[in-house]
Amino acid sequence: MADLRLIISQLRGGQMIKIILAILLFTVPVFAGTMFLMWLGEQITERGVGNGISMIIFAGIVAGLPNLIMQSFTSIDSGQSSLIGLAIFGLLSVGVLAAIVFIEKAQRRIPVNYAQKQQGRRLIFCFVFKNSDEVRGINLFL
Repeated sequence: MADLRLIISQLRGGQMIKIILAILLFTVPVFAGTMFLMWLGEQITERGVGNGISMIIFAGIVAGLPNLIMQSFTSIDSGQSSLIGLAIFGLLSVGVLAAIVFIEKAQRRIPVNYAQKQQGRRLIFCFVFKNSDEVRGINLFL
């Protein structure tokens, strides 16, 4: 903190204004662009097209894929990486994607046991049988 105060005290008035303007010139457009993308993602979600922010992220990744593929082949041609290494990376990527989809679509069926309910002067016991979807109730008048 003391170093920052020393640097600020040594700056002249014009240099300080230039630094502040440079900081504003970089931060305001980034902030405005981020807010616009968040608004756009919310609009996509509200219109029912899908999860807006995820779709924008996905579009950014897909837009960068052609450049990534060209860089991969260029690095293979120049000898910086091997075709076998690229093939192993591709297979691992597809495997991870398949595992993510498998886990995302998985279901775990949990047996549910209902407690007793009381309606007015009668007591109802509900039973759920674990191996069937059938629910049976017994009415007891008290």
